[in-house]
Amino acid sequence: MNFGPIPWIALVLSLGVTLIFWLVILDLENESQQIEFNGFTEKTTLQIKEQLETHEQVLLGFEGLFLASEEVTPKEFSEFFKVQEISERYPEIQGLSYNQYLLGEKEKDELLEKMQAYGIDYSIYPEGSRSTYAPVVYLEPQDERNKQAIGFDIYSDDLRRQAADLAIQSDAITMTEKLTLVQEIDEKKQNGVLLLMPLYKNNEENNSQLDGFLVLVIRMDDFVEGILGVKIFESIEIKIYDKVKNEQSRLFSSHYVKANPERQIFESTQELEFGQRVWIISYLGEIPDQQTIQDNKLVIPFIGISMSFLLFYTLLLLSKTVKLTKTIIIKERTSALGELAARFSHDIRNPMSNIQLALGILKKKQTFASGDAKEKLQIIEKNLNRISHQVEDVLDFVRVHPLQKKMYNLKSLLNETLESVNIPENIKTIIQVNNVSVFGDSDQLQIVFRNLLINSIQELQGKGEIKIKAQQDLAKTIIEFIDSGHGFSGIDKDEIFKLLSTTKQTGTGLGLVTCKSIIENHGGTIDVKEHPTTFTLKLPRR
Repeated sequence: MNFGPIPWIALVLSLGVTLIFWLVILDLENESQQIEFNGFTEKTTLQIKEQLETHEQVLLGFEGLFLASEEVTPKEFSEFFKVQEISERYPEIQGLSYNQYLLGEKEKDELLEKMQAYGIDYSIYPEGSRSTYAPVVYLEPQDERNKQAIGFDIYSDDLRRQAADLAIQSDAITMTEKLTLVQEIDEKKQNGVLLLMPLYKNNEENNSQLDGFLVLVIRMDDFVEGILGVKIFESIEIKIYDKVKNEQSRLFSSHYVKANPERQIFESTQELEFGQRVWIISYLGEIPDQQTIQDNKLVIPFIGISMSFLLFYTLLLLSKTVKLTKTIIIKERTSALGELAARFSHDIRNPMSNIQLALGILKKKQTFASGDAKEKLQIIEKNLNRISHQVEDVLDFVRVHPLQKKMYNLKSLLNETLESVNIPENIKTIIQVNNVSVFGDSDQLQIVFRNLLINSIQELQGKGEIKIKAQQDLAKTIIEFIDSGHGFSGIDKDEIFKLLSTTKQTGTGLGLVTCKSIIENHGGTIDVKEHPTTFTLKLPRR
Protein backbone atom coordinates (compact mmCIF):
# COMPACT_ATOMS: atom_id res chain seq x y z
CA MET A 1 0.00 0.00 0.00
CA ASN A 2 1.31 3.44 -0.95
CA PHE A 3 1.19 5.71 2.12
CA GLY A 4 2.45 8.84 0.36
CA PRO A 5 5.68 10.78 0.79
CA ILE A 6 4.96 12.50 4.14
CA PRO A 7 6.18 9.69 6.48
CA TRP A 8 9.37 9.29 4.41
CA ILE A 9 10.01 13.03 4.27
CA ALA A 10 9.52 13.24 8.04
CA LEU A 11 11.91 10.29 8.55
CA VAL A 12 14.63 11.80 6.35
CA LEU A 13 14.26 15.25 7.97
CA SER A 14 14.31 13.89 11.53
CA LEU A 15 17.34 11.69 10.78
CA GLY A 16 19.02 14.70 9.18
CA VAL A 17 18.32 16.85 12.25
CA THR A 18 19.64 14.04 14.47
CA LEU A 19 22.83 13.80 12.40
CA ILE A 20 23.41 17.57 12.46
CA PHE A 21 22.70 17.77 16.19
CA TRP A 22 25.01 14.80 16.80
CA LEU A 23 27.84 16.38 14.78
CA VAL A 24 27.41 19.68 16.67
CA ILE A 25 27.47 17.85 20.02
CA LEU A 26 30.56 15.87 18.95
CA ASP A 27 32.30 19.07 17.91
CA LEU A 28 31.38 20.82 21.17
CA GLU A 29 32.36 17.75 23.19
CA ASN A 30 35.71 17.46 21.41
CA GLU A 31 36.35 21.17 21.94
CA SER A 32 35.37 20.86 25.61
CA GLN A 33 37.58 17.80 26.08
CA GLN A 34 40.49 19.54 24.35
CA ILE A 35 40.13 22.47 26.75
CA GLU A 36 39.93 20.04 29.67
CA PHE A 37 42.96 18.15 28.34
CA ASN A 38 44.91 21.40 28.02
CA GLY A 39 43.97 22.26 31.60
CA PHE A 40 45.14 18.84 32.78
CA THR A 41 48.49 19.19 30.99
CA GLU A 42 48.99 22.69 32.40
CA LYS A 43 48.36 21.28 35.87
CA THR A 44 50.79 18.41 35.25
CA THR A 45 53.46 20.80 33.98
CA LEU A 46 52.93 22.93 37.07
CA GLN A 47 53.45 19.83 39.26
CA ILE A 48 56.80 19.19 37.62
CA LYS A 49 57.87 22.83 38.01
CA GLU A 50 56.76 22.92 41.67
CA GLN A 51 58.86 19.83 42.33
CA LEU A 52 61.92 21.49 40.76
CA GLU A 53 61.27 24.55 42.94
CA THR A 54 61.06 22.24 45.96
CA HIS A 55 64.46 20.84 45.00
CA GLU A 56 65.75 24.40 44.89
CA GLN A 57 64.62 24.78 48.52
CA VAL A 58 66.54 21.61 49.38
CA LEU A 59 69.69 23.17 47.94
CA LEU A 60 69.03 26.39 49.88
CA GLY A 61 68.72 24.33 53.06
CA PHE A 62 72.17 22.81 52.50
CA GLU A 63 73.53 26.26 51.66
CA GLY A 64 72.43 27.29 55.16
CA LEU A 65 74.40 24.38 56.59
CA PHE A 66 77.62 25.60 54.91
CA LEU A 67 77.00 29.26 55.79
CA ALA A 68 76.48 28.36 59.45
CA SER A 69 79.71 26.38 59.73
CA GLU A 70 83.30 27.40 59.20
CA GLU A 71 83.87 23.95 57.77
CA VAL A 72 81.39 21.15 57.11
CA THR A 73 82.79 17.71 57.71
CA PRO A 74 81.72 14.54 55.84
CA LYS A 75 79.91 13.36 58.96
CA GLU A 76 78.00 16.64 59.36
CA PHE A 77 76.98 16.57 55.69
CA SER A 78 75.73 12.98 55.96
CA GLU A 79 73.85 13.57 59.21
CA PHE A 80 72.18 16.73 57.85
CA PHE A 81 71.01 14.73 54.80
CA LYS A 82 69.50 12.06 57.04
CA VAL A 83 67.90 14.54 59.43
CA GLN A 84 66.22 16.27 56.50
CA GLU A 85 64.93 12.84 55.39
CA ILE A 86 65.78 13.70 51.80
CA SER A 87 65.60 10.11 50.49
CA GLU A 88 62.23 9.51 52.17
CA ARG A 89 60.64 12.84 51.21
CA TYR A 90 62.12 13.09 47.74
CA PRO A 91 62.78 9.58 46.42
CA GLU A 92 63.10 10.98 42.88
CA ILE A 93 66.41 12.70 43.88
CA GLN A 94 69.33 10.44 42.94
CA GLY A 95 71.80 12.36 45.05
CA LEU A 96 72.99 15.65 46.52
CA SER A 97 76.67 16.57 46.49
CA TYR A 98 79.14 19.19 47.55
CA ASN A 99 81.72 19.95 44.84
CA GLN A 100 84.67 22.08 45.97
CA TYR A 101 86.00 24.72 43.58
CA LEU A 102 89.80 24.37 43.22
CA LEU A 103 92.29 26.56 41.40
CA GLY A 104 95.40 24.71 40.27
CA GLU A 105 97.32 21.77 41.62
CA LYS A 106 98.07 23.31 45.01
CA GLU A 107 94.42 23.52 46.10
CA LYS A 108 93.85 20.05 44.64
CA ASP A 109 96.62 18.62 46.81
CA GLU A 110 95.27 20.42 49.88
CA LEU A 111 91.89 18.77 49.35
CA LEU A 112 93.45 15.32 49.02
CA GLU A 113 95.36 15.85 52.27
CA LYS A 114 92.23 17.02 54.08
CA MET A 115 90.24 13.99 52.95
CA GLN A 116 93.11 11.74 54.03
CA ALA A 117 92.98 13.44 57.44
CA TYR A 118 89.30 12.52 57.65
CA GLY A 119 90.33 8.92 57.02
CA ILE A 120 88.68 8.76 53.61
CA ASP A 121 90.30 7.06 50.64
CA TYR A 122 89.73 9.78 48.08
CA SER A 123 90.95 10.59 44.58
CA ILE A 124 89.94 12.98 41.80
CA TYR A 125 89.16 11.70 38.32
CA PRO A 126 89.54 11.79 35.45
CA GLU A 127 93.29 12.17 35.95
CA GLY A 128 95.22 14.99 34.39
CA SER A 129 96.35 18.50 35.17
CA ARG A 130 93.76 21.27 34.83
CA SER A 131 93.69 24.91 35.84
CA THR A 132 90.33 24.54 37.57
CA TYR A 133 88.67 21.61 39.33
CA ALA A 134 85.23 21.05 40.88
CA PRO A 135 85.29 17.43 42.09
CA VAL A 136 82.54 15.70 44.05
CA VAL A 137 83.70 15.78 47.69
CA TYR A 138 80.58 14.73 49.62
CA LEU A 139 77.63 12.84 48.09
CA GLU A 140 74.54 11.39 49.73
CA PRO A 141 73.04 8.86 49.87
CA GLN A 142 76.08 6.66 49.52
CA ASP A 143 74.51 3.88 47.46
CA GLU A 144 76.22 1.87 44.71
CA ARG A 145 75.34 4.41 42.03
CA ASN A 146 76.57 7.45 43.95
CA LYS A 147 79.82 5.78 45.01
CA GLN A 148 80.78 5.81 41.32
CA ALA A 149 80.60 9.61 41.32
CA ILE A 150 82.78 10.37 44.40
CA GLY A 151 85.79 12.34 43.20
CA PHE A 152 84.41 13.02 39.69
CA ASP A 153 85.50 16.46 38.46
CA ILE A 154 82.57 18.18 36.75
CA TYR A 155 85.02 20.65 35.16
CA SER A 156 86.42 17.78 33.11
CA ASP A 157 83.19 17.71 31.05
CA ASP A 158 82.20 20.58 28.75
CA LEU A 159 78.42 20.46 29.43
CA ARG A 160 78.85 20.37 33.19
CA ARG A 161 81.53 23.11 33.14
CA GLN A 162 79.32 25.39 30.99
CA ALA A 163 76.44 25.07 33.47
CA ALA A 164 78.82 25.69 36.42
CA ASP A 165 80.29 28.82 34.83
CA LEU A 166 76.75 30.11 34.05
CA ALA A 167 75.80 29.56 37.71
CA ILE A 168 78.82 31.61 38.79
CA GLN A 169 78.07 34.41 36.33
CA SER A 170 74.37 34.62 37.19
CA ASP A 171 74.79 33.75 40.88
CA ALA A 172 71.69 31.55 40.54
CA ILE A 173 70.72 27.93 40.31
CA THR A 174 71.47 26.55 36.87
CA MET A 175 70.37 23.33 35.21
CA THR A 176 72.57 21.41 32.80
CA GLU A 177 71.62 20.11 29.37
CA LYS A 178 70.84 16.41 28.88
CA LEU A 179 73.62 14.29 30.39
CA THR A 180 74.64 10.71 30.86
CA LEU A 181 75.27 10.61 34.59
CA VAL A 182 78.33 9.00 36.11
CA GLN A 183 75.85 7.08 38.26
CA GLU A 184 74.50 5.15 35.24
CA ILE A 185 76.04 1.76 35.90
CA ASP A 186 73.21 -0.37 34.45
CA GLU A 187 72.94 -1.56 30.86
CA LYS A 188 69.68 0.41 30.46
CA LYS A 189 70.66 3.99 31.12
CA GLN A 190 68.45 6.97 31.93
CA ASN A 191 68.99 10.53 30.83
CA GLY A 192 69.90 12.92 33.60
CA VAL A 193 70.42 16.58 34.56
CA LEU A 194 72.21 18.42 37.37
CA LEU A 195 70.98 21.42 39.37
CA LEU A 196 74.01 23.52 40.38
CA MET A 197 73.98 26.22 43.07
CA PRO A 198 77.15 28.32 43.56
CA LEU A 199 78.34 28.28 47.19
CA TYR A 200 80.26 31.22 48.66
CA LYS A 201 82.13 31.82 51.92
CA ASN A 202 83.61 34.90 53.51
CA ASN A 203 87.40 35.25 53.68
CA GLU A 204 89.46 37.15 56.25
CA GLU A 205 88.86 40.42 54.40
CA ASN A 206 85.12 39.68 54.67
CA ASN A 207 84.80 39.37 50.91
CA SER A 208 82.72 36.65 49.28
CA GLN A 209 84.77 33.90 47.72
CA LEU A 210 83.52 30.96 45.64
CA ASP A 211 83.82 27.83 47.72
CA GLY A 212 82.21 25.38 45.32
CA PHE A 213 78.81 24.08 44.25
CA LEU A 214 75.89 22.27 45.77
CA VAL A 215 74.71 19.82 43.11
CA LEU A 216 71.40 17.97 42.98
CA VAL A 217 71.44 14.89 40.74
CA ILE A 218 68.28 13.94 38.77
CA ARG A 219 67.68 10.74 36.81
CA MET A 220 64.82 11.80 34.50
CA ASP A 221 62.74 8.59 34.49
CA ASP A 222 62.86 8.34 38.28
CA PHE A 223 62.15 12.06 38.57
CA VAL A 224 59.00 12.09 36.38
CA GLU A 225 57.62 8.81 37.75
CA GLY A 226 58.25 10.01 41.29
CA ILE A 227 56.06 13.06 40.63
CA LEU A 228 53.32 11.66 38.37
CA GLY A 229 53.40 7.91 39.00
CA VAL A 230 53.28 5.30 36.21
CA LYS A 231 49.51 4.86 35.76
CA ILE A 232 49.17 8.17 33.93
CA PHE A 233 51.23 6.76 31.05
CA GLU A 234 48.47 4.25 30.29
CA SER A 235 46.42 7.20 29.02
CA ILE A 236 48.99 9.82 28.01
CA GLU A 237 52.34 9.66 26.30
CA ILE A 238 54.60 12.33 27.79
CA LYS A 239 57.86 13.53 26.27
CA ILE A 240 60.21 16.18 27.69
CA TYR A 241 62.68 18.01 25.47
CA ASP A 242 65.48 20.43 26.36
CA LYS A 243 64.89 23.70 24.44
CA VAL A 244 64.34 22.04 21.03
CA LYS A 245 61.76 19.42 20.16
CA ASN A 246 63.89 16.72 18.55
CA GLU A 247 65.23 13.29 19.43
CA GLN A 248 68.73 14.55 20.27
CA SER A 249 67.38 16.87 22.97
CA ARG A 250 64.75 14.46 24.36
CA LEU A 251 65.19 14.11 28.12
CA PHE A 252 62.28 11.78 28.85
CA SER A 253 59.71 9.65 27.04
CA SER A 254 57.00 7.46 28.50
CA HIS A 255 56.96 5.23 25.39
CA TYR A 256 58.10 2.26 27.47
CA VAL A 257 54.58 2.22 28.94
CA LYS A 258 52.13 1.63 26.08
CA ALA A 259 49.57 4.42 26.00
CA ASN A 260 46.21 2.91 25.07
CA PRO A 261 43.48 5.57 25.24
CA GLU A 262 39.94 4.30 24.63
CA ARG A 263 38.40 7.59 23.53
CA GLN A 264 39.40 10.71 21.58
CA ILE A 265 43.15 11.45 21.26
CA PHE A 266 44.25 14.97 22.17
CA GLU A 267 47.58 16.76 21.91
CA SER A 268 49.09 19.59 23.91
CA THR A 269 52.53 21.18 24.28
CA GLN A 270 53.62 23.12 27.35
CA GLU A 271 56.80 25.04 28.19
CA LEU A 272 58.55 25.00 31.56
CA GLU A 273 61.25 27.51 32.50
CA PHE A 274 63.61 26.67 35.34
CA GLY A 275 67.32 26.90 36.11
CA GLN A 276 67.93 29.17 33.10
CA ARG A 277 66.72 26.48 30.72
CA VAL A 278 63.43 25.79 28.94
CA TRP A 279 61.83 22.36 28.84
CA ILE A 280 59.24 21.57 26.15
CA ILE A 281 56.74 19.01 27.43
CA SER A 282 54.61 17.18 24.84
CA TYR A 283 51.39 15.37 25.81
CA LEU A 284 49.47 12.96 23.57
CA GLY A 285 46.44 10.95 24.74
CA GLU A 286 43.32 11.42 26.83
CA ILE A 287 42.47 12.67 30.29
CA PRO A 288 43.25 9.85 32.77
CA ASP A 289 40.44 8.48 34.95
CA GLN A 290 37.89 10.72 33.25
CA GLN A 291 34.44 10.08 34.70
CA THR A 292 31.53 10.51 32.27
CA ILE A 293 27.90 10.40 33.36
CA GLN A 294 26.83 9.25 29.93
CA ASP A 295 28.48 8.83 26.55
CA ASN A 296 26.72 11.40 24.38
CA LYS A 297 28.31 9.92 21.29
CA LEU A 298 26.01 6.90 21.64
CA VAL A 299 23.07 8.29 23.60
CA ILE A 300 22.20 11.15 21.23
CA PRO A 301 22.06 9.13 17.98
CA PHE A 302 20.22 6.30 19.76
CA ILE A 303 17.53 8.67 21.06
CA GLY A 304 17.41 10.62 17.78
CA ILE A 305 17.08 7.53 15.58
CA SER A 306 14.50 6.01 17.92
CA MET A 307 12.41 9.19 17.89
CA SER A 308 12.77 9.45 14.09
CA PHE A 309 11.45 5.96 13.52
CA LEU A 310 8.73 6.46 16.12
CA LEU A 311 7.60 9.58 14.24
CA PHE A 312 7.85 7.68 10.94
CA TYR A 313 5.78 4.78 12.31
CA THR A 314 3.18 7.19 13.74
CA LEU A 315 2.81 9.03 10.43
CA LEU A 316 2.73 5.70 8.62
CA LEU A 317 -0.15 4.52 10.78
CA LEU A 318 -1.90 7.86 10.32
CA SER A 319 -1.43 7.67 6.54
CA LYS A 320 -2.67 4.08 6.54
CA THR A 321 -5.73 5.10 8.55
CA VAL A 322 -6.45 7.98 6.16
CA LYS A 323 -5.99 5.70 3.14
CA LEU A 324 -8.24 3.02 4.61
CA THR A 325 -10.84 5.62 5.52
CA LYS A 326 -10.80 6.99 1.98
CA THR A 327 -11.00 3.46 0.56
CA ILE A 328 -13.98 2.60 2.73
CA ILE A 329 -15.74 5.82 1.75
CA ILE A 330 -15.04 5.19 -1.95
CA LYS A 331 -16.26 1.59 -1.67
CA GLU A 332 -19.42 2.68 0.07
CA ARG A 333 -20.06 5.38 -2.52
CA THR A 334 -19.19 3.01 -5.36
CA SER A 335 -21.50 0.34 -3.98
CA ALA A 336 -24.35 2.81 -3.65
CA LEU A 337 -23.59 4.27 -7.07
CA GLY A 338 -23.38 0.82 -8.60
CA GLU A 339 -26.72 -0.24 -7.19
CA LEU A 340 -28.34 2.98 -8.37
CA ALA A 341 -26.64 2.80 -11.78
CA ALA A 342 -27.67 -0.82 -12.32
CA ARG A 343 -31.30 -0.06 -11.56
CA PHE A 344 -31.18 3.09 -13.66
CA SER A 345 -29.50 1.35 -16.62
CA HIS A 346 -31.99 -1.51 -16.47
CA ASP A 347 -34.89 0.93 -16.50
CA ILE A 348 -33.44 2.80 -19.48
CA ARG A 349 -32.29 -0.19 -21.48
CA ASN A 350 -35.77 -1.67 -22.10
CA PRO A 351 -37.38 1.51 -23.51
CA MET A 352 -34.19 2.18 -25.51
CA SER A 353 -34.46 -1.23 -27.12
CA ASN A 354 -38.05 -0.46 -28.11
CA ILE A 355 -37.03 2.92 -29.55
CA GLN A 356 -34.19 1.35 -31.54
CA LEU A 357 -36.52 -1.37 -32.86
CA ALA A 358 -39.13 1.18 -33.88
CA LEU A 359 -36.46 3.35 -35.53
CA GLY A 360 -35.21 0.38 -37.53
CA ILE A 361 -38.71 -0.47 -38.77
CA LEU A 362 -39.34 3.16 -39.65
CA LYS A 363 -36.16 3.37 -41.74
CA LYS A 364 -37.07 0.20 -43.65
CA LYS A 365 -40.71 0.99 -44.41
CA GLN A 366 -40.63 4.73 -44.99
CA THR A 367 -39.31 6.52 -48.06
CA PHE A 368 -38.21 10.00 -47.14
CA ALA A 369 -38.79 12.62 -49.79
CA SER A 370 -37.13 15.24 -47.65
CA GLY A 371 -33.41 14.95 -46.87
CA ASP A 372 -34.08 16.91 -43.70
CA ALA A 373 -36.25 14.14 -42.27
CA LYS A 374 -33.61 11.54 -43.07
CA GLU A 375 -30.97 13.67 -41.32
CA LYS A 376 -33.16 13.95 -38.23
CA LEU A 377 -33.47 10.16 -38.07
CA GLN A 378 -29.66 9.85 -38.28
CA ILE A 379 -29.30 12.29 -35.38
CA ILE A 380 -31.76 10.20 -33.35
CA GLU A 381 -29.83 7.02 -34.18
CA LYS A 382 -26.50 8.63 -33.28
CA ASN A 383 -27.74 9.79 -29.89
CA LEU A 384 -29.34 6.42 -29.21
CA ASN A 385 -25.96 4.77 -29.85
CA ARG A 386 -24.27 7.24 -27.53
CA ILE A 387 -26.77 6.53 -24.76
CA SER A 388 -26.35 2.83 -25.41
CA HIS A 389 -22.55 3.12 -24.96
CA GLN A 390 -23.02 4.99 -21.71
CA VAL A 391 -25.42 2.37 -20.44
CA GLU A 392 -22.91 -0.32 -21.40
CA ASP A 393 -20.20 1.59 -19.48
CA VAL A 394 -22.38 1.57 -16.40
CA LEU A 395 -23.26 -2.10 -16.75
CA ASP A 396 -19.61 -3.05 -17.35
CA PHE A 397 -18.69 -1.19 -14.16
CA VAL A 398 -21.33 -2.81 -11.95
CA ARG A 399 -21.14 -6.34 -13.33
CA VAL A 400 -19.10 -8.70 -11.15
CA HIS A 401 -18.36 -12.08 -12.71
CA PRO A 402 -15.71 -14.63 -11.76
CA LEU A 403 -12.91 -14.67 -14.30
CA GLN A 404 -12.86 -17.51 -16.82
CA LYS A 405 -9.23 -17.41 -17.88
CA LYS A 406 -7.96 -19.15 -20.99
CA MET A 407 -5.20 -18.63 -23.51
CA TYR A 408 -6.43 -16.61 -26.53
CA ASN A 409 -4.94 -15.27 -29.70
CA LEU A 410 -4.68 -11.54 -29.07
CA LYS A 411 -5.22 -10.55 -32.69
CA SER A 412 -8.50 -12.51 -32.84
CA LEU A 413 -9.77 -10.79 -29.66
CA LEU A 414 -8.86 -7.38 -31.07
CA ASN A 415 -10.61 -8.10 -34.39
CA GLU A 416 -13.78 -9.16 -32.55
CA THR A 417 -13.63 -5.93 -30.56
CA LEU A 418 -13.16 -3.81 -33.68
CA GLU A 419 -16.24 -5.40 -35.24
CA SER A 420 -18.33 -4.37 -32.21
CA VAL A 421 -17.24 -0.73 -32.35
CA ASN A 422 -18.47 1.83 -34.89
CA ILE A 423 -15.25 3.36 -36.25
CA PRO A 424 -15.59 6.50 -38.44
CA GLU A 425 -14.23 6.27 -41.99
CA ASN A 426 -11.51 8.90 -41.44
CA ILE A 427 -10.00 7.09 -38.47
CA LYS A 428 -7.35 4.57 -39.45
CA THR A 429 -6.73 1.54 -37.23
CA ILE A 430 -3.39 -0.35 -37.37
CA ILE A 431 -2.87 -3.65 -35.53
CA GLN A 432 0.79 -4.67 -35.12
CA VAL A 433 0.30 -7.97 -33.34
CA ASN A 434 2.01 -11.11 -34.61
CA ASN A 435 1.67 -14.47 -32.88
CA VAL A 436 0.98 -12.92 -29.50
CA SER A 437 -1.26 -14.80 -27.08
CA VAL A 438 -2.95 -13.47 -23.98
CA PHE A 439 -4.13 -15.31 -20.88
CA GLY A 440 -7.39 -14.02 -19.41
CA ASP A 441 -11.16 -13.73 -19.58
CA SER A 442 -12.07 -12.91 -23.19
CA ASP A 443 -15.28 -11.04 -22.32
CA GLN A 444 -13.59 -8.91 -19.67
CA LEU A 445 -10.55 -8.17 -21.86
CA GLN A 446 -12.80 -7.14 -24.75
CA ILE A 447 -14.54 -4.68 -22.43
CA VAL A 448 -11.12 -3.14 -21.77
CA PHE A 449 -10.20 -3.09 -25.48
CA ARG A 450 -13.59 -1.60 -26.44
CA ASN A 451 -13.38 1.14 -23.80
CA LEU A 452 -9.86 2.11 -24.89
CA LEU A 453 -10.89 2.16 -28.56
CA ILE A 454 -13.99 4.25 -27.88
CA ASN A 455 -11.89 6.59 -25.71
CA SER A 456 -9.44 7.09 -28.62
CA ILE A 457 -12.24 7.55 -31.18
CA GLN A 458 -13.84 10.24 -29.04
CA GLU A 459 -10.50 12.03 -28.60
CA LEU A 460 -9.74 11.97 -32.34
CA GLN A 461 -13.08 13.66 -33.14
CA GLY A 462 -13.60 11.85 -36.46
CA LYS A 463 -10.07 11.95 -37.90
CA GLY A 464 -6.76 10.39 -36.97
CA GLU A 465 -4.97 7.13 -36.34
CA ILE A 466 -5.21 4.38 -33.72
CA LYS A 467 -2.33 1.94 -33.46
CA ILE A 468 -2.40 -1.25 -31.37
CA LYS A 469 0.96 -2.91 -30.66
CA ALA A 470 1.87 -5.96 -28.59
CA GLN A 471 4.95 -7.88 -27.49
CA GLN A 472 5.86 -10.58 -25.01
CA ASP A 473 8.71 -11.51 -22.73
CA LEU A 474 9.10 -14.49 -20.43
CA ALA A 475 6.86 -13.03 -17.71
CA LYS A 476 4.28 -10.77 -19.30
CA THR A 477 2.31 -9.63 -22.33
CA ILE A 478 2.52 -5.90 -23.12
CA ILE A 479 -0.26 -4.26 -25.17
CA GLU A 480 -0.19 -0.58 -26.22
CA PHE A 481 -3.09 1.53 -27.54
CA ILE A 482 -1.65 4.63 -29.24
CA ASP A 483 -3.68 7.43 -30.81
CA SER A 484 -2.84 10.71 -32.52
CA GLY A 485 -5.21 12.77 -30.40
CA HIS A 486 -4.47 15.78 -28.21
CA GLY A 487 -4.23 13.78 -25.01
CA PHE A 488 -6.18 14.24 -21.79
CA SER A 489 -5.58 17.94 -21.11
CA GLY A 490 -7.62 19.34 -18.26
CA ILE A 491 -7.04 16.38 -15.92
CA ASP A 492 -3.96 15.06 -14.20
CA LYS A 493 -2.87 11.63 -15.40
CA ASP A 494 -2.80 10.39 -11.78
CA GLU A 495 -6.54 11.20 -11.60
CA ILE A 496 -7.54 9.65 -14.94
CA PHE A 497 -8.25 6.19 -13.49
CA LYS A 498 -10.28 7.52 -10.56
CA LEU A 499 -14.01 7.11 -10.31
CA LEU A 500 -16.11 9.69 -12.25
CA SER A 501 -13.01 11.45 -13.65
CA THR A 502 -13.61 12.52 -17.29
CA THR A 503 -12.69 15.29 -19.73
CA LYS A 504 -15.77 14.73 -21.93
CA GLN A 505 -19.07 16.49 -21.51
CA THR A 506 -20.92 13.28 -22.40
CA GLY A 507 -18.64 10.82 -20.55
CA THR A 508 -19.62 8.81 -17.49
CA GLY A 509 -16.17 8.69 -15.89
CA LEU A 510 -16.55 4.91 -15.53
CA GLY A 511 -14.80 3.50 -18.63
CA LEU A 512 -11.17 3.80 -17.56
CA VAL A 513 -12.06 2.89 -13.97
CA THR A 514 -13.58 -0.31 -15.33
CA CYS A 515 -10.46 -0.97 -17.42
CA LYS A 516 -8.18 -0.54 -14.38
CA SER A 517 -10.35 -2.82 -12.25
CA ILE A 518 -10.42 -5.60 -14.87
CA ILE A 519 -6.67 -5.47 -15.59
CA GLU A 520 -5.79 -5.48 -11.89
CA ASN A 521 -8.15 -8.44 -11.36
CA HIS A 522 -6.04 -10.22 -13.98
CA GLY A 523 -2.90 -9.44 -11.91
CA GLY A 524 -1.71 -6.81 -14.35
CA THR A 525 -1.23 -3.05 -14.56
CA ILE A 526 -2.43 -0.20 -16.76
CA ASP A 527 -0.84 3.22 -17.11
CA VAL A 528 -0.88 6.13 -19.55
CA LYS A 529 1.49 8.70 -21.00
CA GLU A 530 1.12 11.58 -23.46
CA HIS A 531 2.77 12.70 -26.70
CA PRO A 532 1.49 10.50 -28.19
CA THR A 533 -1.32 9.33 -25.95
CA THR A 534 -0.43 5.73 -25.06
CA PHE A 535 -2.29 3.32 -22.78
CA THR A 536 -0.04 0.41 -21.79
CA LEU A 537 -1.45 -2.87 -20.47
CA LYS A 538 0.86 -5.40 -18.81
CA LEU A 539 -0.66 -8.84 -18.19
CA PRO A 540 1.03 -11.91 -16.72
CA ARG A 541 1.52 -14.69 -19.25
CA ARG A 542 -0.04 -17.15 -16.81
